[in-house]
Amino acid sequence: MEKSHSPKFQNPSGTEAVRLSIGEAARLFGIHSRTIQRAIKDGKIRYIVVRSRYKLSFSSLLQWSQTQPTIRRKR
Repeated sequence: MEKSHSPKFQNPSGTEAVRLSIGEAARLFGIHSRTIQRAIKDGKIRYIVVRSRYKLSFSSLLQWSQTQPTIRRKR
């Protein structure tokens, strides 16, 4: 039997949770990675640390993205 080297994370419903890096999340949502980092610092996005890298909860990212206003031409 072969062992998997990648950790498996499960959410409370027992299904495997989807985790993204900060860069992946920024590209997916079309925003700067610093925006994601600010949200992490403010405690708005759930994450874990794997091998010194942040892994963000996809469901937490979705929830956070729906609460953020869209700001255009910010000065």
